[in-house]
Amino acid sequence: MTVITGPLPDADREVVADALQGALVDLLDLSLTAKQAHWTLYGPRFCSLHLQLDEVVGSARTFSDAVAERAAALGIAPDGRAATIAAGSSVPGYAAGWVRDGDAVAALVEALARVIARMRNG
Repeated sequence: MTVITGPLPDADREVVADALQGALVDLLDLSLTAKQAHWTLYGPRFCSLHLQLDEVVGSARTFSDAVAERAAALGIAPDGRAATIAAGSSVPGYAAGWVRDGDAVAALVEALARVIARMRNG
């Protein structure tokens, strides 16, 4: 059921819905991954990376809200539930336990690359 209708024809709405939903789950997963890295980081670059990771978290959360609001304005119900994120994200899994600073940076670079690639494709 569509409660809010938008100006897009159905075919265009489907394309936009897929792109926005993909961006939403990736950004939400990126925020969770960066927060996990923030909590479990260790090494000589801890201080600077710890602070930078919080900036990534904040930006990803802000952008995910903007994406969800854009979808809703177009009559597309955004889905940010945990199961939906787990099933649809292109962000690679993050290691459990303590992660050395260089490994955390490499993991976040890969996560960002995947999010960027998906958004460019969308």
